[in-house]
Order: sequence, then C-alpha cells, then structure tokens
Amino acid sequence: MTAIRLLLAFYSMVASVAACPLSLFSTTPSYPISRPHNRPLQLTGPHRCVDNVCVYADPLYGGGSGIAVVTTAENAALLEGLPHHRGAAATTHVTDPPPFYEAYVAGKGLGLVANSTIRRGDQVMLHGPTLLVHWETHAKAAGAQLDGLYEAATQRLPAAARRRFQRQMHMGGSGVYANIETNCFRLFLDGGRDEATGHLGCFPAAARLNHDCRPKYVPHLHHLHHLHLHCAVHTSTLFVTTNCRSLHYHVHGITQTVVAVRDIEPGDELTVSYVDVLLSRAERQARLRDWGFACACALCRNDTAAAERDTQTQEILALRARLDRGDPSTTANSGIELAILYEDARLDTLVGQQAYTRAALNCALFAEEACAVAFAHKAMEALVVEAGEQAGDLASMWRLATSPQTHWAWGLRARA
Repeated sequence: MTAIRLLLAFYSMVASVAACPLSLFSTTPSYPISRPHNRPLQLTGPHRCVDNVCVYADPLYGGGSGIAVVTTAENAALLEGLPHHRGAAATTHVTDPPPFYEAYVAGKGLGLVANSTIRRGDQVMLHGPTLLVHWETHAKAAGAQLDGLYEAATQRLPAAARRRFQRQMHMGGSGVYANIETNCFRLFLDGGRDEATGHLGCFPAAARLNHDCRPKYVPHLHHLHHLHLHCAVHTSTLFVTTNCRSLHYHVHGITQTVVAVRDIEPGDELTVSYVDVLLSRAERQARLRDWGFACACALCRNDTAAAERDTQTQEILALRARLDRGDPSTTANSGIELAILYEDARLDTLVGQQAYTRAALNCALFAEEACAVAFAHKAMEALVVEAGEQAGDLASMWRLATSPQTHWAWGLRARA
C-alpha cells in the first residue's frame, strides 16, 4: 500500500469531516417496519406450565403483532420491566409500506428484495419478537414436554403472527422446536451473561433475510448486550455477526432494529451473514453446512475473489494484532492502513468498530491531531450504523473528535 494512497485517504477523511457537522451520527431512521407499540408489554398467564416454566402471552403487543413467552415467573416480570418502543416515540419510527417485498430467490428460496432505494444508515425493520423461549429449558427439557409448551405458546399468538412463524424455513425436524432451532437468536434479558435470563428470540421477518458473505444489513439489539445468534450456533457475539451484507440489527429492550450498512438499489436482495465474515472461505463454508446449504454468494463462488479475500483477512488480522499490542513496527499510518484494508474488503458491518476506532486511537497515540479527529468522526458515524446509539466506543470517539488532547490516548507513543 503506497504512502501516496495513505495520504490521499487521510486528506479525504479530513475533507469529509470539514463538510459534516458533529451531529451526523444522530441519524433519523427512514425505513423501519413494524406497527407502533402503543402500550407497554402486559403479559397474561401463566397458561400452561412444566415445573417452574410457563407460557405467558400478550396478543396486543407491538400494535397487535403479539408475543408469546415460555419462561419462568421471574423472567416474565423482568421482561415486562424492559424498555420498549411504544407510544408517540415509536410512531416516528414507522413507515408503511416497507422498502422491500418477499420473493423467490434462485438457489435460496424465499427472500427479501428491495423495491426502493435504501440508504446507508436507514432502518429497514423495527419489531419485537413473536416468540421468546427460555434457553436452559429449551436445551435440557424432554422433547415431549417442550412440544406441549411450544404448541400452547404459539396458539396464544394472533393468527397472522402464528402463520408468519410457521412459514419460516427450518431443518432437522418438524414443528415449533425445529423452527426455533433454525431461526431464533440467543439473548439475555439482564444485559449480562446470567444463563437464568438467557432466551431464544424469534423474529420471523428477520429470519427471511438470506445469507451472504458480504452482507448489507446489521442487526442491533440494545440493552441485551450479549446477544448470540442462533444462526452462528450460539457462539458468535452480535456486532461481529450478523454482519449482514448490507444490514445490521440492534435491540432496545426486546425490540430488534435492522439497519442498512450501505446503499441498496431496487431489485437488490437484502442479506445478512450467518457467520463471522472474517473467517476464511473454508471456515465459512464448513459452518454454513451445519445449516444445510453451501454458500454460493458472489464472494464464495469466485475462486480468485475468495483467495484474495482470504489474503486480505490474514493481513487485517495480523495488522490488527500488531496495533492492539502496540508493536514497535506500527506507525501513525498503520491505523489508516487498517481502515483501507477493511474498506477494500467491503467489511461494511465492522469498519467502524474494528477499523476506524483503531485508526483514530492510533493517530492519537502518535499525537497526530488532524488524523485522530478525522477518524473519530468516521468512527462515530459508522458505530451508530453498526451498533446503534448505545455503541460502547461512542463516548471515547466523541472526546477524541471534540477535545483530542484531553483523550487518555493522546501522545502516549509520541512520548515513548
């Protein structure tokens, strides 16, 4: 990577910052899809129980979309206390009709296709789960007991919501259990890692998003900071995953938001990645085989492109590790180089969290003010798209953008 390219990229960053106000990361969503939540969650029940796990429901939740929950009484109370999008605030996030439609996609089955232009940062979906089930119970209870609980839970849903749930593609069996295994996300109601509050959340609309190794969307789940994706075999933490091709999710309370991470044109399929996009092609293919399909996205089916991407990934991981350990070989330009590698690899769902933030901090370490400020602005804008307004690094990047010389990282390498 030439020094000229680094300098051009750097001055481009500075120029873009000069033209943009600091408020650019406080974006107004344009394309959510959901009914407004005009009331807080009000669960009825218990309706049917096995030991201390029971069925609860609220058929009016989400403007009539409804929700059914299989959990303990303690978790039901915790769930009702979570923040929810409701009332006037929620109605400002809703547009109808949505900017996509359901269609058959060759080689994939049903998927979602854009019917209008969607811009980077636009919210595409905003909705609560149709079904929440207690994780420990799902993992340990006998099949017959679960079948009865799950059937009772789905019968508590409004008819339209029940049909949407039942229409989801699933593998490895039939019935509600197989549907949950295939389509639902693992999350924790307490915002921590307490297994007792762990649940699987089923969002049928998001489950229609097919896989792509260069996703367009990212999912955000606010306050449930340790969300794990069931589609990643319960091991990939959100914001590394559903690194969608152009989408990203987040959840506020139990409300899931799906956000575009780059511009999408009419006719483009809306996609997410079911696995970590920084895996090699061989590793991605191996994990996706657990889902019963071989990925045939543009990146995977082109041997040359796949090999180039694997090489890029190794370069990224090596440089990232050198930056993180403060390797003496790194310079003020090393963070800029990392950002360019992410951009070249089209890692749109990770570039803010993993590249721009590192570039900003690295420039600060070397007391390079213009560079640090430029990348801090880039990081803030990207972080909101990738992880929502609760993104962990936003406060640090704000300090670096507005008062760089008071940031904890300022000049640490310059003085060494």
